[in-house]
This record gives sequence, C-alpha cells and structure tokens, in this order.
Amino acid sequence: MRSTIRQVAKLAGVSPKTVSNVLRGLTGETSPDTRERVIRAARELDYMPTQPGTPQNRRVATRIMAMAFDDGDPVQHHLGLETLSGLRAGAIEHGYDLLMSLRPTPEWLAGREEATVLDKRCDAYLFALPKRRDKLLAALGASGTPAVALYATDVPPGVAWVGPDNALAMRLAVDRLHGAGHRRIAHLAGLPVLSEARERAAGFSAAMRAHGLDEWSERIVAADWNPRAPGAAGACARVLDWKPTAVVCANDFLALGLIACAKDRDLNVPGDLSLVGMDDVREAAERGLTTVRNPFYAIGRAAVGAAVAIIQGTPAAEACQRIALDLIERRSVRAI
Repeated sequence: MRSTIRQVAKLAGVSPKTVSNVLRGLTGETSPDTRERVIRAARELDYMPTQPGTPQNRRVATRIMAMAFDDGDPVQHHLGLETLSGLRAGAIEHGYDLLMSLRPTPEWLAGREEATVLDKRCDAYLFALPKRRDKLLAALGASGTPAVALYATDVPPGVAWVGPDNALAMRLAVDRLHGAGHRRIAHLAGLPVLSEARERAAGFSAAMRAHGLDEWSERIVAADWNPRAPGAAGACARVLDWKPTAVVCANDFLALGLIACAKDRDLNVPGDLSLVGMDDVREAAERGLTTVRNPFYAIGRAAVGAAVAIIQGTPAAEACQRIALDLIERRSVRAI
C-alpha cells in the first residue's frame, strides 16, 4: 500500500500542507532545512503523489509519459536526436503525449525538484542514459509506477530497460576482424561504471574466446566515451603499446581518438591498424570508419512500447528488450 501524505508529514515533523507545498514546488517561506526533511521523508517512505481527490492507491491515466536525457541536450548529438525521434514515433503509435525535461544536467532532480517530477502525474517515466537516478528509480519501481531506462541495464527491481544488444555488437566486430585475418585484436572500452561499457567489454572477451583467441581476450583498456576527456589519450597509448593489428572500440568517438593517436606514431588506418567502432555517428561516416550501427530510433520506440506493456500489466522484468544491430562496412578494416 502506498504511503500517505500524512505519514510523510509525521516523519518530517511538519504539516500535511507543508508537504503538499514542497512536493508541488510552492515553497514560499519554507526553509531549506524543512524542504530537505520533507524530501528525505518522502524518499524513505517511497511516497508517490496522486491527483487531488483520488484515492491514494488508485492510478489515474493521463496519456502522458515523462522523459529525461541525462547526457546533455538531446538535440545536440546523434544519439539524442535519433532516440527522441523513436520516442516520438512510439508515443504517437500508442496514443501518448511526451513531457520532456529541459534541464541540462541531472542535478534538476536534486532536492525538491525530485518530488516535483514525481508530482507530474504521468503514466510512465523514460530515462535515457540515467545518471544519479538510483533513489528515484528505486522509488518508481517500488511503487509500481511504470519506468523504463534506455541504454542502462543496472536498474532497481520494478524498472524496465531497453538497449542495444551489446554482446552481438562486439561479436559482429570481432567476427569481421577475425575474418580479415586479424588475431592480435584489442578493445578500447568505455568506463566500467557504465553498464553498456561493461557489457561491451564482456562481449568482446566472449567473442575473442569463441575464436580461440584467449590470450588477447582480456587486452582491454577503459577510457571515457569522450576522447578529449582526461586520461583518454593515455588509454589510447596503452592500447597501441600492445602492438595490435586491430582494435574494437566501444564507440565511434573513441575510435576517432585512437586514429589521431595512431597518426602521432606514424601508424596508418587501415594500413597498419584496422578499427571497428560502434554507434555510426556522422563523423564515423565522414572518416570511413567501419562500425556497428546502434539502433537509437528503434530503442526509443521500443522504450515507449515497454512502458505501455507495464501500464497494461506486464511485469517490468518481462518488458526489458535488447535491440539487434548491424555492422556497417567502410574502409577502416584491411585484410592481412
């Protein structure tokens, strides 16, 4: 049974009216300390607001889904635009409107804004690349509120996820390089704090072992997705120090950074080093990078479908989906 506003008020040591004001963002003269106590009490009790006049345990359909991107402005990069387009298509298909957070960073959920989001009274919540969402996702999952994470599988119970088949992506990349005669294949991975990066690294190792390349199956160096981030150049250098003939990169931007690092060593791609990336961003096409196309549009569309399935009674664990992908052949792989 859901917690009530009176229980939150009692735990926070305030009146129900104060709790209501904080949850709706109408803080007025409420002190920061009082607001924090209310938010802390609401979190502890997994309190989920309902519409005024509605019984506490009854959900009211709004035909609205809320969505948030935690990796910057979605219209500024390929992943965001394609995912947003897929979310839009899915919402239209199922007869929903989308409510998108316009805040630029995940800090918009800190403090009282977290409760404000929960008070939007949406039918479902969609989070692309969720960061620092553990408490919110746990509250949504525990309350039975439909919630779906895109591009992250390490979510609390009661929350669904939709993402690319990362193991398949790495298998396609390794198979292509192995078929071209490469055996000294390394992996430039993403940081292991990200579930996507961990899955790709595990998928690389599994694909290498499947070809009997156990010695190189753990030749993995982790770096930030962004090759301009501190430490990225050092990660590229460590990979090249192994003198591989080919590298599978966890995303296209890491591959492009590795190309620059290889050039500094007078190594030519693909003459001296073959590369396969992942995502198929615009820059990959411009540089002739062979890559695995990440199905961003399909993932967005499927995420809405997963949310609808949960709304209709499907358990969140059964609504999770891995979306298949394809290898895009260009000119960064050479047979040896």
